[in-house]
Amino acid sequence: MTARARRTYRLGLHTTADDPTRYEPREMHDAWVDRDPLRRMQLHLMSRGVVDRPALDRIEEEVKEELRVAWDEAQQEPAPDPRFYFAQVDGEPSERLALQLRRFGR
Repeated sequence: MTARARRTYRLGLHTTADDPTRYEPREMHDAWVDRDPLRRMQLHLMSRGVVDRPALDRIEEEVKEELRVAWDEAQQEPAPDPRFYFAQVDGEPSERLALQLRRFGR
């Protein structure tokens, strides 16, 4: 990583089954809250008078609604066949993957 490169930190959970308190201290999360790029951009835009808190709240609600609609639409789609995705990884499945696919087929 170059001296000019920057890193960021995922403030949210990796998955709904994730519990980051099991593998990192709360202080690490807290140290990154003020460095979150989304939060920093919001504060920057507000400080420049480009947007205010009520506008940001409206945008957030609009995005949540768009996501809700997209989720509802996606739930109407048939479930994909996982074998299709496995076939995209390797020309020939490994022994281990072939075993998993046979188990999945049962």
